[in-house]
Amino acid sequence: AFIEAHRLAENKLVSYLENSSIVSDSIGTELHDLLRGAIQAILGESQVQVEKAEQLLKDIDPRDLNCITSHYVSIILLHRLSLRIEASAADGTLKEKEAQLYLNRVKRNIAHAHLCPSCHADSSSSAADGSVSMSTTLPAK
Repeated sequence: AFIEAHRLAENKLVSYLENSSIVSDSIGTELHDLLRGAIQAILGESQVQVEKAEQLLKDIDPRDLNCITSHYVSIILLHRLSLRIEASAADGTLKEKEAQLYLNRVKRNIAHAHLCPSCHADSSSSAADGSVSMSTTLPAK
């Protein structure tokens, strides 16, 4: 996402520079040249940051990257689930007590995702040894 955001911003800046003759008429040549230089410097810095990010990604073990990505997505989904549970409680689809039960389960799963030992070589975990499993289903609306 970081690399893609930089690429999109770089493309917009390049497009701006290519269409800058319109701007130069309205702001004056001296200011336009200063602005062009600043944009060129920003583009250079952005490219350096993208190269660093790409190198970092090459240096990371693909298994670690997969684990990090999986945890990140899991946490996002769990947060969205908690919002859905809260909305269901607010509109009466779920009773408050039932919603609280589900929210507690989601909270435990979020904590587990943050501390999940499955990606650490020095420990292991399975559902049988007490780790938290997500078996929460919401009633259909």
